[in-house]
Amino acid sequence: MQRRARLLTNLDPEVHELLRQRAADAGMTLGEYVLEPIRKDLRKPSRTQWLARVRALEPLGTSHENTIASIDAGRAERER
Repeated sequence: MQRRARLLTNLDPEVHELLRQRAADAGMTLGEYVLEPIRKDLRKPSRTQWLARVRALEPLGTSHENTIASIDAGRAERER
C-alpha cells in the first residue's frame, strides 16, 4: 500500500479551521481544496520555461520606441 505524504503540517488551528470551512463550503475535502490551486499552477509553464520560450521567439522587427509610441497612441484613443 502506497503511503501518501501529509499535505499540510504546522498550521495554526485558526488557519486550519478556515481552510476546512472553505473546503466544506466548496463541497470538497481539505486536501482537494488545498491542491486545486497547486494543480492549476502546475498546468502552466514555470517562469524559467516561459522565459526560455519567449527568448526562442523570432524578434518582431520593431523598436522599443515604436512599441511605446503605439501603446501611448492606443491609450490616448481610449481616453477620447
